[in-house]
Parts: sequence; C-alpha cells; structure tokens
Amino acid sequence: MIRNLKASVLFADKDFSLAGEPQDLFQSIIRERSGPQPPIALVIDDYHDFLPFALYLDRGEAMAAALKENNVFALVASRIPPLFYRILVSVGITPVECDIASAGLKNHEEIELDFVKNEIQRRGGAIRFESIPEPIGKIIQSGGLLNYTRTLLGK
Repeated sequence: MIRNLKASVLFADKDFSLAGEPQDLFQSIIRERSGPQPPIALVIDDYHDFLPFALYLDRGEAMAAALKENNVFALVASRIPPLFYRILVSVGITPVECDIASAGLKNHEEIELDFVKNEIQRRGGAIRFESIPEPIGKIIQSGGLLNYTRTLLGK
C-alpha cells in the first residue's frame, strides 16, 4: 500500500514545458523558490503534452528520472499513456488518473493523495482517482523497480 502524501500542485503548461531537455525541466521553478521544496504533484491536463515522451523511449526515461530528481512524487492526468505509466512506476513516481477537467485543481494548491480511499483531498472537496493495483503500489513504495528488485533479492 502506498502511504498518503501531501504535495503542492504544479501544472505542466503554467510552470514549465515538458518539451525541453530533461536536465532543464525545473530551472525556472528552482530559480523562483528558495529553501526546501515541498513534494510536487505534477498535473498534465492535455494528453498532447505527453507527445515529447512518446517520441523516444530513452527520452521518457530521462524525463521521468528528471521529474523524480526534482521532487515530483505523483503525476496527475486524465489519461497516462501505458508506456509512460510503466516508466513512471519504474522510477517510483505515482501515476494518478482522474478527470482533470472536473477536478478544479489550482496551481500551487496544497493537496493530499489518499491511496486508501483513492481520493485527492483538497479544501474544495475530494476528487476520486483510479486505484493503483497492489503490485504496482509495492514497486512505487519501494522507490522504483530497481529498489523493489533489490528488496526481493535481499540485497
């Protein structure tokens, strides 16, 4: 079971573009904020924003790793392409699928992801999301596929 986490919402189209190089992904955010960064729930409200990931498998892996390095613990979208869903899980980022259009999330809003109830808790109420299968939850809770495999092997 994935533990509940609190995060700050960031929209891909408002704070940064997913079309840039992975290492430059958060440069504008890092410059604007100082001190410890809160965990981030990245929201992608347009399916077409996934196109940079879909073009090259290695780019998707690099982008997911860059998201993880920059404190993104969840990616929230109406639909996540299956290939990128697997890439997110492999690096330990939680893929959350829900109806973004009706969610009414706001940029920099504080939320809590409740994985028992499968809800995004916020001041304006709760938003239901698709449940994450238990085997995938174990991989995410371990911090990614590599860590999960090490745990299984006892190393």
